Amino acid sequence: MTDQSKSKKELIAELERYRALRLEHRLAESEKLLRLTGDLSKIGTWRVDVVANTLHWSDEVYTIHGRRRDDFSPDVDSAIEHYHPDDRQYVATCVQEAIEHRQDFAFELRIIRADGEIRRVISRGRPEFGDEGVHSIIGIFRDVTEERELEAERFRSHESLRAHLENTPLAVIEWDTEFRVAAWNARSEEIFGYTKDEAMGRHATELILPAELHEWAHTHFQDTLRLGGTSTRVNENRVKGGGSITCEWYNTALFDSSGNPMGLASIAQDITERKILEAQLIESQKMEAIGTLAGGVAHDMNNVLAVVLGLCSVMQRELDAKSRHRQDIDDVLAAANRGREMVSNLLGFARKGAYTRTQWSPKLVIEPMVELLSKTIPKEISTSSDVAAGVEDLVGDANQITSALMNLCINSSHAIEGQGHISVSASNIEVRAGDYDEHPGLAPGAYVALRVSDNGKGMDEATRKRSIEPFFTTKDIGKGTGLGLSMVYGAAEHHHGALVLESEVGKGTTATLLLPVAELPLVVEVQRSEHKNRRAGTVLMIDDEAMLLKSVERMLGDNGSTVLLAHSGAIGLDIFRQQRDEIDVVLLDLSMPEMGGADCFDLLQEIDASVPVVICTGHGDERRAKAMIDAGAAGVLRKPFNVQELEDSLSDAMAT
Repeated sequence: MTDQSKSKKELIAELERYRALRLEHRLAESEKLLRLTGDLSKIGTWRVDVVANTLHWSDEVYTIHGRRRDDFSPDVDSAIEHYHPDDRQYVATCVQEAIEHRQDFAFELRIIRADGEIRRVISRGRPEFGDEGVHSIIGIFRDVTEERELEAERFRSHESLRAHLENTPLAVIEWDTEFRVAAWNARSEEIFGYTKDEAMGRHATELILPAELHEWAHTHFQDTLRLGGTSTRVNENRVKGGGSITCEWYNTALFDSSGNPMGLASIAQDITERKILEAQLIESQKMEAIGTLAGGVAHDMNNVLAVVLGLCSVMQRELDAKSRHRQDIDDVLAAANRGREMVSNLLGFARKGAYTRTQWSPKLVIEPMVELLSKTIPKEISTSSDVAAGVEDLVGDANQITSALMNLCINSSHAIEGQGHISVSASNIEVRAGDYDEHPGLAPGAYVALRVSDNGKGMDEATRKRSIEPFFTTKDIGKGTGLGLSMVYGAAEHHHGALVLESEVGKGTTATLLLPVAELPLVVEVQRSEHKNRRAGTVLMIDDEAMLLKSVERMLGDNGSTVLLAHSGAIGLDIFRQQRDEIDVVLLDLSMPEMGGADCFDLLQEIDASVPVVICTGHGDERRAKAMIDAGAAGVLRKPFNVQELEDSLSDAMAT
């Protein structure tokens, strides 16, 4: 062998060693990269030598099992012992089927770490085959415990949200970008009447939006998607079957992670009942305010009318019956008495009038009233009465209810043009909760229904709702005061009942007074005997109205009485202290500023209880008047009064 040949062989050997070193280096780098990849991805590798029955784990597989390479050498049997007992057969089956079918496998199993902790892992593998069959299996191991826990938490949250949405008392609806239903919960089915299958994919305008909202809804939907954010609104909605409800809506635009609009999420609440209750509350507050105003106006009018009635009645006495001025005074008195009736109606509406309390039969009230009615209304209008057998007696003010029924009948006669019919009936009924939604204060129980029905022109809904307001009338000027139905309403309220109006244009009206059968609380009623012999004496009048003081002084002057005037309770007490031996009777106004009539009466009683005190009231203070009667007051004189009523009241008091 030549030196040149040897040199060539050495060169080739050197080259082979270099290639081997380079290959070893590249393999080491690959293993290093593989380990780094496993560390970063938390994916471990494993390899089973089927022939030698050995097992190799990467560092990450050791970590997953909670083992260290320097104190544990795995083999197939020891690896299987780490599997959860319930999963071992499943793993064996998966691997065996993969070998038989020469395919990859993947499964999830539970392993038991060295410290006893149970972890969930995914194992993927591939059998490798030679001429004699499978000789090895390689695969990866990845710990997915935290992922599964997060998935479970997300699932629980999703299920919780789903349950919440399905069981919430609110309708939850999701709309897609074309304003079609994409989600429809159970409450939506209940509120709007459409099942989920019926609602899905349908456009809002064909499903629940009334025609008048279509244009607005389209614009609002597009603006919300374009601008984002939320909106609220209350509007009417259609329901399946053609009805309508009032809903309160909360709308939120939905966007995906890239900011693209996905649609709209809406929450709706059916507030129909709430709106009805709000309307009833507003109506109740309005009527209460009107009642307060009516009572205040009536109180002031009583003082004015007392002066007019008093002085005119004095002038009527003084004028000769043939005097040309006598007829003028008679006309003024007639007008004043009409005004007194109007004030009484106002007080009846305000529930501040004077009422009696008796037991009475509806039959004995209705039949005579209908007979009287038939003689006073146009002959073209026929009348009838129908009192059912066994109708319960009522407790309350029969005169007031008679007046209320007469008002209803007169209204009916005015509503009939030409020929017509008015019927008045009475029957027992049982009122249940919810029967009369417009009258939430009407307690369930036994009632007597007093009905006045006509076949007149009827009322539309707007007129019906306003008909009980004082001074509201559809009659021509001079043909009605607008107090008739308000007085009937006040009478019903005072008797703890209700006035129910049912009417339709062109078909007539039925007005029903519902009066409870149960006994009512005692209301003031002061009885005064008819006076036969008027007496003169010294009268102390205490009232804050200067005109009324002067008129009473004028009224009593002609019969020889001496009148001492006091325009406040304090002045009246001073006069009483100084001249109580001369004073025969005190006329005391119940409603005065600073010192009221009740306080003044108590102090008068302390000074001298033997001097009679007549309470003067405009019907607005019945309970206090009753309390003062019980405490020793001699009587009650109601404003407005004429000279005869004044003289009779004072004479009765002095005669006791």
